Amino acid sequence: MIKYKIETRKEIIKIPIGFICDSCKTEFHYLKDMIEYQEKYTIKFYGGYGSVFGDGQEVEINLCQNCLNEMIGDLVDEKLEIE
Repeated sequence: MIKYKIETRKEIIKIPIGFICDSCKTEFHYLKDMIEYQEKYTIKFYGGYGSVFGDGQEVEINLCQNCLNEMIGDLVDEKLEIE
């Protein structure tokens, strides 16, 4: 879940100020946890016809880097060495 602050200008806009990891429920603030905030991952898609998520169902999840690593780390190729 991404957390926003609301500012009123000529139009109302949402400005991200932090997020809560949907897995571990840790809250990260933009200024206090800048590195962790920059390493957040959002997965968003719509289920297709016959999808286990539901036809046309919007799916969105926000994860911190540690939770994403726990979920898919063993599926990711080893780090490439850059020369």
